[in-house]
Amino acid sequence: GIRDILIANQIVGPVKLARLASLARQARVTVAIDDEANLADLSAVAQRYGATIGVLVEVNIGMNRCGVEPGDPALALAREALAAPGIDFRGLMGYEGHCVMIPDKSERAAAATKAIDLLLGTKSYLEAAGVGVQIVSGGGTGTYDVSGRREGMTEIQAGSYATMDAKYLSVGMPFEPALTLLTTVISRPTATRAVADAGLKAMTKEFGDPQPVGLPGVAVTRLSEEHANLALDGVDLRPGQKIEILPTHGCTTINLHDRYYGIRNGVVECVWEITARGKFA
Repeated sequence: GIRDILIANQIVGPVKLARLASLARQARVTVAIDDEANLADLSAVAQRYGATIGVLVEVNIGMNRCGVEPGDPALALAREALAAPGIDFRGLMGYEGHCVMIPDKSERAAAATKAIDLLLGTKSYLEAAGVGVQIVSGGGTGTYDVSGRREGMTEIQAGSYATMDAKYLSVGMPFEPALTLLTTVISRPTATRAVADAGLKAMTKEFGDPQPVGLPGVAVTRLSEEHANLALDGVDLRPGQKIEILPTHGCTTINLHDRYYGIRNGVVECVWEITARGKFA
């Protein structure tokens, strides 16, 4: 039932482009572009399918991932998009992902402001050249309160706030965590060490080791494929005991599982399939 979709990424290759064009016949779809050849391919497949594909020119605002540079390169690609059959140029996007995890709030705000200045400056540059900009999209959970207050921004791409994770909590974001992983203690080899049955196949640690919830004195110290080593400080955990673990990065942990269990007051109220799991092709 969702009819307005932004894919905040570049879609490249004949198979994916064909699927995109088919989707664009059923919904209002917008994708990011940063390359003239990709734009030409998008135009060709849109014409072949009788579809209209919306595009946002992605601007590199400091993360140095995807995106054209601000100013003239963005203007040149926007003009190409305006002239391309089957393409609807809708505006600009940028992502200040290099700012969202800066621990100090004032430093994070300053870095995000500098990045968003590049995006909004490019909007002004295009408009001064006669190119209308309908959408300016950006922002993240760590910077929503900076970019979201800027005049000229039309949408924020924050997503992690919905479930939160330990990394975002560590930088002081004001959202309560809703995502935990239920695990079982399977071994208590020593008085100061226990082992739970969830390792790297169940949760990721690129932002640091996940941590148990509501258990002071218990810390995850190591993850292997199937195991989580737990350091115990005066805590008595026994095999068979269930514990909840808060992931440090929700995005890359969610992708490892088939479903969410929605729990309120200790009762499972709903089960939601994670339908996008494994949809890489």
